[in-house]
Amino acid sequence: MRTLYFILILTSIYPAYSQQIKNGIILPENSYPPSYENITYMNYNLLESDIEKAENIVLQNKNQIEKHPNYLAGNKKGVFGNFKKYYRQYYGFLNKENEPMILINYVLGKNKKIKNKETYIDVMDGGNSYWRVIINLETGYLVDFYINGEA
Repeated sequence: MRTLYFILILTSIYPAYSQQIKNGIILPENSYPPSYENITYMNYNLLESDIEKAENIVLQNKNQIEKHPNYLAGNKKGVFGNFKKYYRQYYGFLNKENEPMILINYVLGKNKKIKNKETYIDVMDGGNSYWRVIINLETGYLVDFYINGEA
């Protein structure tokens, strides 16, 4: 009986489906983003504190991100000029060292098809309306970031 209660508690804390949050969505386990090096796609269930920590790490790395060649591609305000307007997709996973990681996919736009989308949105161009970061939550390190270019 205790095992049943434990399972019920875990499934209520860590849902296997997408979870809406203020500026976006936590992607479900089955919505793997594009392949990146050193990613083992073992799902890591993100907490709101993980998301808050990751967003703070992005802001702490503002100077580095602003140096990206596509920073002003598209919208001349750059990504931080519109930072609060981006819709976010959050995906948690573990790297090869079993450290918790988060991929944040930033999408700028009012397209209703984009909002609440439970699969990873992958856009090839679009300038700085589309960008993403990968953060190691254990080390607090910005592992990778990419801002789309223009066709």
